[in-house]
Amino acid sequence: MDKLLILIFIIFSAPSLASSKCQFEWHALKNVQSQLRQKSTQWLRNQEHLKHSEYQDCRKGKSKRTSKAKNVADKSPSAVTRNNKPISQVKQYRSTMNKVHVKGLFTGEKQQAWLDYYRPAKKCKSPKTTQQFSKCLQNRDLQATKFERHWLERNAPPSITLEPN
Repeated sequence: MDKLLILIFIIFSAPSLASSKCQFEWHALKNVQSQLRQKSTQWLRNQEHLKHSEYQDCRKGKSKRTSKAKNVADKSPSAVTRNNKPISQVKQYRSTMNKVHVKGLFTGEKQQAWLDYYRPAKKCKSPKTTQQFSKCLQNRDLQATKFERHWLERNAPPSITLEPN
């Protein structure tokens, strides 16, 4: 008698399990369709086609993911969406440059001395207007010429004497 009850339970619970098994795919399809009602884009149309195929495959038992794998994937960070797009489908741009080479006004020890000497004003770190940027560049160039004179005076060979301006 117990075996008969278990058999009846399994027979009647199998269809209900099958419908809940594809619940995720159903909700994903409905979500994309509701987005399509708001705004129709090619990306959303492609997503609808993909979600519809996934739902049909699940209903036919051809789903690639098992219910256990589905639960793990739902909790993973890759399931998070940005602007209604899965992160895996958001274009990620990578820099083509591996190293940044900055050319300074001077080189070597002189460049380090210049960096120690010159401190730009706070307003020159992020100028708001082109005029302000121009004034900052003029000030920097003026400071560079002063620095150049001081550098030559300090580091000139003893046989050469420089005349003060």
